[in-house]
Amino acid sequence: MKPFSIARGPRSRDEAEGCISGSSSQGTAKPIILVVDDEPDSVDILQWFLRDAGFVVRTAANGSDALRSVQTCVPDLAVIDYMMPGMNGVVLCRRLREQPATQQLPIILHTGTDLSVEEANHELCVDRVVKKPSDVLDLVEEVRELLDRTH
Repeated sequence: MKPFSIARGPRSRDEAEGCISGSSSQGTAKPIILVVDDEPDSVDILQWFLRDAGFVVRTAANGSDALRSVQTCVPDLAVIDYMMPGMNGVVLCRRLREQPATQQLPIILHTGTDLSVEEANHELCVDRVVKKPSDVLDLVEEVRELLDRTH
């Protein structure tokens, strides 16, 4: 078993950039996952496990940063926290669905609220809802399954 340690920041410059010329990883070996969460510890943990599973990870601390990020790099999937200051996950999901480049983006909504899966799917057109606290390995498996289904 690998020792667990969290190192902030990307493992390499390529991983930091993730995309070139605003294209997703379509046709490349590693899918790009955008993690949007205002809690640095949550981001670090998700980032570590997703990278360990073979994904390129881009992060955003809020909805506005996420919208800027997808203008330069459309990810293959987004994991979005529901409760964030400013633009929450609900507003971010709606804004992503309004943009042609991200209308079909697979989205996992990561929430600690009592939001029902049916409500989230109907209201936001998210693909999955994962309740917090969640087992990170289960979340990674949800990412894999959703990517397999959509790509």
